[in-house]
Amino acid sequence: MTDIFLTNIDNIKNLTALSDNTNGKVLQLALREAQEIDLQEIIGTCLLEKLKELIVDGEVSLPENAIYKNLLNIIQYFLSYDVVSKVAVPLAIKFDNIGVVQATDTNINPLNIDDIYNVAEYYGKRADYYTGRIQAYLRKHRDELEVCCGDCSDIKAVLDSSANTSLWLGGYRGYGYQKNHHYNYDIA
Repeated sequence: MTDIFLTNIDNIKNLTALSDNTNGKVLQLALREAQEIDLQEIIGTCLLEKLKELIVDGEVSLPENAIYKNLLNIIQYFLSYDVVSKVAVPLAIKFDNIGVVQATDTNINPLNIDDIYNVAEYYGKRADYYTGRIQAYLRKHRDELEVCCGDCSDIKAVLDSSANTSLWLGGYRGYGYQKNHHYNYDIA
């Protein structure tokens, strides 16, 4: 079965500081995880499948699908930063027949593990920013997008609460009351 990705490795390298010779296998695994787990948690299974369908059918650039194309543009950045946050540690540490090893070269000084985790956190925060952008876009256009099919409770919870915690914070990413107005973003 062939994976259908909403972005590609070259695009990720172009949008981030990844080297052109970064291990493609590690990037592919991280991209699959970023899309099929993290992105799916944000946009829901139905919308993810709709976006894949538009890509496979070559219809994403049609004028009537502009709203999906705009969403995909935001998703490109989310996936790129999420992938980099996921590959920071695996690229520094390798599993080999002799065990877990750290790759080194005489001309390159690898970072210590704490610094590697800091780099992963840095890119994770960038992905979180684009999570908020995706959520805001979905809330704004939820009537025009195929946001959910069947029970919408899971995607509603994600859209109307915080993206990076299981605690409900009274609105998406701290919003809800602004200028004495309460915004109610119901999907149903």
